Amino acid sequence: MAEEMARQGDDAYGVQPSPWVRRVVLLLVLVALGYLAYLIAAEFFPRWWAEQIAGLVGGSTATGVLWGLFLGAVFTAVPLLVLPLVLRPRWPVRIAVVVAAVVLAAPNWLTLSVAVGGNDSARDGRALLAQDGPGFLTGSWIGALIGVVLSVALISWRVGAKRRRARMRHLQEDLASREEVDRLRRSEPERGVAKTHRDTPPDDSGGASVR
Repeated sequence: MAEEMARQGDDAYGVQPSPWVRRVVLLLVLVALGYLAYLIAAEFFPRWWAEQIAGLVGGSTATGVLWGLFLGAVFTAVPLLVLPLVLRPRWPVRIAVVVAAVVLAAPNWLTLSVAVGGNDSARDGRALLAQDGPGFLTGSWIGALIGVVLSVALISWRVGAKRRRARMRHLQEDLASREEVDRLRRSEPERGVAKTHRDTPPDDSGGASVR
């Protein structure tokens, strides 16, 4: 009864939108919410991040370079090492891996927002880093490059090691199959000789008496 009333209501108010229309509307709403969140974050995080870095560096160029190298290298290499897991077959796992990689790279995103941002928060952050965090931005770029090189080298090594293990396993299986074939070939003549002995009738002529 309820389904019939629902169908009558649909007929009265028109045809329901198709699933792809609902998906497009949902996507537009999510994009709008994401853009609003970006505007709010862009007005807060660059200045806040510059204040945190300035407190760590304390106006020392050497300290700023070291912190930049550390944060840039670590938070570039770790997301890149996690990202190959996106090749897993299930889509929920792929989405979770991408989200995790983006979150793990958050310090680099914050540094980038200070370095290239065009709003008042980013400009204040750059001025604060120039005064109390010198060398941090330069160290961050160098550290990010080091992180890319290290992660690519480690991923290449892991892929090569996996291929070597697979090749070794294939060779071992091939060697085992060849040994089995050789064993069967060696045992074939032995079975033939044993069969010949079984099929040959016993010679009773030696037991007959000659008169």
